[in-house]
Amino acid sequence: MADKIVLKVENREATGKQVAKIRKDGLVPGVVYGSEFDNKNIQLSQQEARSVVVRAGKHTPIELVIS
Repeated sequence: MADKIVLKVENREATGKQVAKIRKDGLVPGVVYGSEFDNKNIQLSQQEARSVVVRAGKHTPIELVIS
């Protein structure tokens, strides 16, 4: 089995129309949903997102670390 792929993301405070500025700064906004916790707004760098998607492909799980 391959090494575990870890994606480090940050909490995001901006919502609504404020998200446009995040995108202009080269960040990707997102939301993490789960049944055992409240929804979390997150953001991560566009470069890191691309890198992880390429490494993981379509079927490899990705572990999120929210800071």
